[in-house]
Amino acid sequence: MMILAKVLGFTVNNCKTSLFLLTLFICQSGLAFEVEKPRLELKTLKGEEINSAILLTSHADMTITGLINQVDVTQTFKNTHESSVNARYVFPLPDESAVYQLEMKIGERVIKGEIKEKQMAKRIFQKAKKQGKKASLVTQKRANIFVTQVANIPAGEEITIKISYQQVLSYKNQEFSLRFPMVVAPRYQPKTMVFDEDLASGWIYQNNIKANTEITKTPLALAEPKNKMSLNIILNSGFVLANIKSPYHQIDVENLDIGKYKISLTENKTLANRDFVLRWKPEQGNEVQAALFSEKLSGISHGTQSEDNYALIMLMPPSNEFQAQQRLPRELVFVIDTSGSMHGNSMEQAKQALFLALADLNPEDSFNIIEFDSNVDALSEHAIPATDFNLRRAKQYVYNLQADGGTEIAKAFTRVLDSNIQTDFLRQVIFMTDGSISNEQQVFEQIKNTIGTSRLFTVGIGSAPNSYFMRRAADIGRGSFTFIGSSIDIKPQMQFLLKQLKNPSLKQLRIEGEASEVIDFWPKPIPDLYFSDPLMVALKLNKKQKKINILGQSIHGEFKAQLNITEPAIGDSISRIWARQKIKSLLLYKDTFDKKSIDTKQEVLNLALKHHLLSPYTAFVAVDSGPITTDDIVNKASKTQKIKGMRPAGWTMGSKKYVLPQTDGQSWLKILLGMLIVLLSVVYWRYQRYKRIN
Repeated sequence: MMILAKVLGFTVNNCKTSLFLLTLFICQSGLAFEVEKPRLELKTLKGEEINSAILLTSHADMTITGLINQVDVTQTFKNTHESSVNARYVFPLPDESAVYQLEMKIGERVIKGEIKEKQMAKRIFQKAKKQGKKASLVTQKRANIFVTQVANIPAGEEITIKISYQQVLSYKNQEFSLRFPMVVAPRYQPKTMVFDEDLASGWIYQNNIKANTEITKTPLALAEPKNKMSLNIILNSGFVLANIKSPYHQIDVENLDIGKYKISLTENKTLANRDFVLRWKPEQGNEVQAALFSEKLSGISHGTQSEDNYALIMLMPPSNEFQAQQRLPRELVFVIDTSGSMHGNSMEQAKQALFLALADLNPEDSFNIIEFDSNVDALSEHAIPATDFNLRRAKQYVYNLQADGGTEIAKAFTRVLDSNIQTDFLRQVIFMTDGSISNEQQVFEQIKNTIGTSRLFTVGIGSAPNSYFMRRAADIGRGSFTFIGSSIDIKPQMQFLLKQLKNPSLKQLRIEGEASEVIDFWPKPIPDLYFSDPLMVALKLNKKQKKINILGQSIHGEFKAQLNITEPAIGDSISRIWARQKIKSLLLYKDTFDKKSIDTKQEVLNLALKHHLLSPYTAFVAVDSGPITTDDIVNKASKTQKIKGMRPAGWTMGSKKYVLPQTDGQSWLKILLGMLIVLLSVVYWRYQRYKRIN
């Protein structure tokens, strides 16, 4: 403000009214300069913030067998400060991951974490922290965001936290893939929600406090830390592969045996600023048509030995079930996110994807384009025919789109979805966004209540999109999710999606026993099945189950396929996947199932405790029974200094000093208007002064 006043040629004392008006205007406009919370937070044992003089390294080991990826994520916290500290770290994992184990290593001692009800786990951790014991707590904040807390890290020592999870691989268009997130992108938070600092722009800066002014004479330099990640993968495909590739990272591939490969990052450690993606394709003739894996889980239930059988199935329907229906009239509604988080590469990628989609329209199709940030705008009030004139008009509309403002995604869905709309034609909504919102559950409920006969297809844009939101939204909307991580992905991924959009889906899918008996399968309901996008479902089998039937509706009528149950192996991987899928479905569709006498929260809690899974209602806690830390030396003269943390690759939103990731309008326009008010008030003040003098 003072700099602005000097530029305009007046003193602060002479423009108090102007500054007050500008301040009032900005407050009324909803423009807010956020106070960010760091991803890595350090405190003394007395709770005072201290120097971020801790070395954090991260590593992941993956073992891929069949359809399951088994992952160990290791986080090492080394305290280079002169006194003991507590650390808190926010990190991402895949949204479909089943987190089932925690280990804390101190020197040669390994402490196994216990799964507990979340509030109980927190009480155990807080008690251990107060007693000076080394302890760790891992909680789930979102389906894809987790928090590790470590208490009482002694000076000069390191504590290693190992988190184990498993996930089911993706198989689309005859290609396997996995995605490992490395960065938590900031989330837009509507004013109606309680502000959550962990979901703000955590990469903007971290807290750093000089530990000792005698030791550190010069201030810490403002710099972006280079958070790095190392990665090793053992891939047991069981068959020869045509290729293995990572579209966004350089990898080294070593062929260990027939169908067995070792993959690592070319550089031992890479910048953790974008998601890691690995894809591999079988040689021609080895394409997967169907797969069924079964396991037997033994345990103690109510004091007696019990055995439960589980199965994981992947079914690729015969290609003759799908025929291109380009003659079938369609209404395609393209929704594009133009909020501030899409600024830069993401916006350009979304535009290119939209140009490809427009070029694929046929004259009998109708379409519309909706763009949203803090507000919603549209190419047309209603869908318009895909004529040459309208397509040229649409391309110009897309070309002029700019990224700015908040991410009011609910307003966009209000505009495009209406459960009262019943159409004889195919209405498809293609939603392009990075999904950087925090009110996912609110939007899920909105989609569920308003989807009607429409189908929702989500396209994830950017280096680190919120796949939790986009995958769940597509499931509820009975569509599919497509990820575009860079410009090289746009054409092949959009071509595949456009091929899906032209083909009718298998609907009303369900699984029954050979004699039509009920089988406990999840996810439920099963999403519609699209061309070359297989069905993956986890089942808890009935006793002596030998066969299962998969039923649904296709364009040709009733669809039916039968699979034989193989002799189950001993294991617990599939049971975890089944429990994880059931938890996801219960939380998404808690009002859908007929469970009047069962509390959803209690059922989720029971499932998570039985299968040792992290969930919204459970947590892992580990407490060391070794020596208690008594160091409580605190430097009273410590100062706070902010430095930037890593931002997702391609993000250009914001400046070196601040960002405006969440506002309720066009932020920069309001700043200019605010400055105009200052100028007008100055002119008015000078005019009044002139009148008094003369």
